[in-house]
Amino acid sequence: MSFKKSFVPVVNLGRIMRRCSKLFAIIAILLFVSQAGYASLVGHWKLDDGSGSTAASAVDSPADDGAIVGTAAWESTDIPPVPGGNSYALELAAGKGIDTPVNGIPGAGGRTISAWINVDPTASLAEGGGGIVTWGDNWANGLGHRFTFKIDDSSTGRLRVEIGGGYAVGSTSVNDGQWHHVAVTLADGQSSVANVKFYIDGEVDVISDSDTSNPINSDAAPIDIGYCEALLDTWSKAMGIEGGIDDVRVYDHELSEGEILLLCTGSDEPYVYGPSPGDGEDHVSPDAVLSWSAGAVENPDYDVNIGTTMACDEIISGVSTGSATSYVPAAGTLTLGNTYFWRVDVTDGGTEYTGDVWSFTVGAGSATDPVPADGASIVATSAYLDWTGDDFVDSYRIMFAPAGEQLVNAGEYAGAPVGLAKIARAAGMDLLEAGTYDWQVVSLDASGEMINSGPVWSFSIGTDIWVYMLGDYVPVDTTVDDFFSYVSTADLLGTWTDGAANGSNAQATIDAMEGAVTLSYDNTTVPYQSYISRTFASVQDWSGEQVLSVTMQGDSANAGETLFVGLSDGTDSADLALQSEKLVSNDEATTITLALSEFAAAGVDLANVSEMRIGTGDGSTGGAAGSIVVYDVMIHPAGSEEITEPTADLDGDFVVDLGDIALFAEGWAMAEYMVSASGSEPAGLRAEYRFEELGGYVVGDSSGNGLDGSIQRDLTGVWNVDGFDGGCVKLTDGSSVVLPASVFDGVDGFTMSFWMSQTTSAGVGMQAFTVDSVGLDASYELTNTGFYDGSWHHIAIVNDAINARVELYVNGLLVAGGDAGSTAEAASETVIEKISDNAFGSTVDKIDSVSVYSRALDHSEIVRLYGGAGASVMQPVNGSVTVSDLNGDGRVDLEDYAELIGSMIQRL
Repeated sequence: MSFKKSFVPVVNLGRIMRRCSKLFAIIAILLFVSQAGYASLVGHWKLDDGSGSTAASAVDSPADDGAIVGTAAWESTDIPPVPGGNSYALELAAGKGIDTPVNGIPGAGGRTISAWINVDPTASLAEGGGGIVTWGDNWANGLGHRFTFKIDDSSTGRLRVEIGGGYAVGSTSVNDGQWHHVAVTLADGQSSVANVKFYIDGEVDVISDSDTSNPINSDAAPIDIGYCEALLDTWSKAMGIEGGIDDVRVYDHELSEGEILLLCTGSDEPYVYGPSPGDGEDHVSPDAVLSWSAGAVENPDYDVNIGTTMACDEIISGVSTGSATSYVPAAGTLTLGNTYFWRVDVTDGGTEYTGDVWSFTVGAGSATDPVPADGASIVATSAYLDWTGDDFVDSYRIMFAPAGEQLVNAGEYAGAPVGLAKIARAAGMDLLEAGTYDWQVVSLDASGEMINSGPVWSFSIGTDIWVYMLGDYVPVDTTVDDFFSYVSTADLLGTWTDGAANGSNAQATIDAMEGAVTLSYDNTTVPYQSYISRTFASVQDWSGEQVLSVTMQGDSANAGETLFVGLSDGTDSADLALQSEKLVSNDEATTITLALSEFAAAGVDLANVSEMRIGTGDGSTGGAAGSIVVYDVMIHPAGSEEITEPTADLDGDFVVDLGDIALFAEGWAMAEYMVSASGSEPAGLRAEYRFEELGGYVVGDSSGNGLDGSIQRDLTGVWNVDGFDGGCVKLTDGSSVVLPASVFDGVDGFTMSFWMSQTTSAGVGMQAFTVDSVGLDASYELTNTGFYDGSWHHIAIVNDAINARVELYVNGLLVAGGDAGSTAEAASETVIEKISDNAFGSTVDKIDSVSVYSRALDHSEIVRLYGGAGASVMQPVNGSVTVSDLNGDGRVDLEDYAELIGSMIQRL
């Protein structure tokens, strides 16, 4: 492999030219001295060996030497500019790398990974991208347990950290065939991947995307370089990098920006870095303090230069701050809306070193980016005004009026967004008539003086809206707690309390990987209540919100018990029971909701919420013992599409009323209906297999289309005379029926119909019929134990490509349906086979009369295949089809009606 040897353009050219003027010998000595300042360099492989299959360790050789896995080449001509000099680099191919005996940093401990890489621009980044350094195994030990620094597996070639269940991606591509110094750091105790910091050629590379679903909880496992050994058996590439790698280091703490820069350049010259405001930063205050960090200095004297051009000398030139690393421009120096360039030069030991040029833009002090957009329309369900402001603005005054009228003061607000109801009421308006309205945002300072007034914007409404109909809300779903920030139960109980501190009968534990709290309760004894509670560090203002939700999961072993959420404002409190005592025994995760207005009606001041409680028991009578799991607590604005009432609120308006009764009646009317067989045989028969051969490997197609199939593997016991209609095949673990490749050629959707008889020694079983083809791999699985009685049952699988839906029919009845992922294409093969699962015992399966249609049959045609002409079935409406099935038993009946009326009574 050969790469272009031109590393200078990818590192700051000015810095390289200034800092590489010393002899290599001097740099090497300085680097060795500075190395002692890096606490706990746990692993360092210079990769300067030049031959052999060992990567010698620079920390504790030979105990920490690495073993090169697979074919690798030592490169001596195309090598990176490693400070201190080097003679070789290692070139790796996919699936090749270095195994080391050194364990990586465990848990969420601080860390730094540094390396030089040269990624082949022609290499595919599929199968996991290109690994630089990795340790841990998330598949074996759980999400978050692997820590991998790598090249992203997209075409962008950006830096990436992933933990198995979470990731962060940088912004700059490095797969360009050039040598780059790359690094990633994490501060000690920061368990979110959003807190990693990437560096490329000594400069910070900001995160462009992240998934923080799981916390960092790394295994103390051996470090791999260039690939991931844990993935070698799964991916042939094993996340391997393709290209050059050199001078790999792992530290057990977060290196500073200056230390990273020193690893990249090895410079002994003084330098400044880390400007504040950040380079290119916008919306900066005109009163900003300029500051910076410095490296390799002994007796520095800093000179500040500020201008409106890259020369940095029109406003301030060479103003000394002495050894201070900050400068406060005089009042009026920085003016609103202007962009400034600045530079800090440092003099040390009589020699002056010129710094890099940075820039920032002072905010205009006026609002921008209106929502709704200027001239757009607004509706009652999204009635708020929003804008972007500057951090140095203290508050905002909104001016508001019907279009063409004089704008009036509609209140002062700390920030955006603001509910339209508040604005209209402050402007003295009870009714917003259909038409156009003007508004303006005036920025104010801390003394209430105007900083700047923004442009006048407008919006329109199509119908009259009474102000009392508008909610004072902003469209933000706010997480009160998702429990992902706690790394241990002790950590959880530093924020929440259980019975050990609040006097209830609750015991709480945290599953940090799942972000879930298990609340064990025992309400059989006084105080007959078990709960976790949280006192907020500052009071919460939920007056503009409408709904509080709790996502939780019960256990089918739990007896019925009251489940409640409580709020307190420090003076008044209220515990409100959730919808059903059955929730604690529902072993599926459920999001349950409460209207915050119910707490307000009970006396709680929603503008000053100080405490929250979640628990079980009514506190007055003995109850049950058990456990529930709580996943998150959130508050939601009016009109949120994220929240739906899980029980009696059928129309999703958060009120159980006559509208829900009307919807229920519609569901009841459809609760059971007759489906009659079609008047003619279904069209589109593609292939038909009746299994009348009773011997041999050929399975004949009786449709006349010549699509004969075959028996694969063992013929022993396959042919059987006791079929549904004559002969049949009996599938065992050693046999399968394979249909020809052309069965699904050109079809746009399909139907597969067959008769099945199955028994199992364990009383339960599993039967999966699999269609494998190019672009489609669909497994249709039957798990209802009622089918495994030795009788013949008709099964039909319908793939409706037009409506992107898959349906499963048993004995003419629709029993399941869902969205289809793809349509059938040219098949490599189609297999009907038995899939064994030891957990379900040994099964013996008979299959007869398999028919394949080149289209999606409708329900009446399925009934015809099942019962023949004149047949009919009574189809119940499954609970997944209608919201009226409140108790989830697959039917709509008086039990559901009773639950609906009960919910109405509770809310009156």
